[in-house]
Amino acid sequence: MSHPTSLFDYERGFESQVTLVDSGVHDAPYTFVSFLRDDMKNTKIVSSTEAVLYTVTTDALTNTRTTVYRGNASTEAGSEAVKVAEIKRKDLREDRIKLEGNTSSLKLSNWLHGASGKWTDFPVSFEWQNKTYIWKTNSARQIALYDTINETSQIAWFQTSRKGIFEGRAALFRAMLFLQKEGQEILDAVIVSLLIVEQRLRWREMKYQNAVPIGVIPSIINLSS
Repeated sequence: MSHPTSLFDYERGFESQVTLVDSGVHDAPYTFVSFLRDDMKNTKIVSSTEAVLYTVTTDALTNTRTTVYRGNASTEAGSEAVKVAEIKRKDLREDRIKLEGNTSSLKLSNWLHGASGKWTDFPVSFEWQNKTYIWKTNSARQIALYDTINETSQIAWFQTSRKGIFEGRAALFRAMLFLQKEGQEILDAVIVSLLIVEQRLRWREMKYQNAVPIGVIPSIINLSS
């Protein structure tokens, strides 16, 4: 029988996620990061010591451009914050992405590749540093990242925020991204691809739920459609 492993330290007194990882489902992670807001368009992503690793912002006026910065973009002093990626959503044309180090943007489908040729269809793969990685999902709506060389062991997996009980009180636990060492080594790519893929899943779920008549209990959502 596997035993849950606590991953969070409460010495600082803040209410954050209590995460228990069942080693029967996932290997114990190398490290983890958490999301101050469970919002794939506007959030800060912090380390286990609460250091801000990434800032994610989306323009409020059009809601069409999301920028991912390395570090705490709102408090950077003396230097311009580094853009890791910029995603532009378009109504009539294909979404585009510009990654750090590239002089021009490319179609999002040229970086993220879906099962049916559309980047929106799971599983979703991408290339990074001459290797291919793939995001997969299951019926419980959990997503995990694999190296295609070994698709039996996750190098990263995501858990959405959730309500629960901590020390006898109701608490809202943060969204968490767990990482093995290989996932940590390509953290920029993991974060950027996760933000896009998870946002797409949420949009699809909302669209599906809005289409279900009141009083009808939906079956498992087909995430590959």
